[in-house]
Amino acid sequence: LIPSIFFGNLFNSISLVIKVISTVMLFNVFSYTTKNQEITKAVKVFGVPDLLILTVDISIKFVTIIGDVAINILNYLKIRSIGRNKKKRHSIQNILGFLFIKSRNYSEDIYSSMLCRGFNGHYRTRNKKNVMQKIDYVYIAVNALLLTGVFIWRH
Repeated sequence: LIPSIFFGNLFNSISLVIKVISTVMLFNVFSYTTKNQEITKAVKVFGVPDLLILTVDISIKFVTIIGDVAINILNYLKIRSIGRNKKKRHSIQNILGFLFIKSRNYSEDIYSSMLCRGFNGHYRTRNKKNVMQKIDYVYIAVNALLLTGVFIWRH
């Protein structure tokens, strides 16, 4: 953005920075105040098919697990490497192959554990009344202020 600022596009650069900061703040507040089960429950209330909920729910959990495995593999490779490796492509192919096998094993384990716990492909929600708390009103106020700021800054 620095070249854009120097060439006279200050307003758009500041607007972009404000939008990025507000989006990141909204996402952080949402992720810290909302449990994954509550998101799944809310999506189910809106009538989203169970298969789509299952796919997204498992994918979110799975990406973090596979990401951790990939980071560990890269750290192991870094520790074991001495000097320069001229066959980096071979190492990357081995890592991707290992990740594929690991993710396949994890998916089979997850499926088996879900079957053992009685999951039949349908998400059930309990009709429990949620009462608004003070933190919910603070969350709504912060969201409203950030969204208002973005729209006011735009015009």
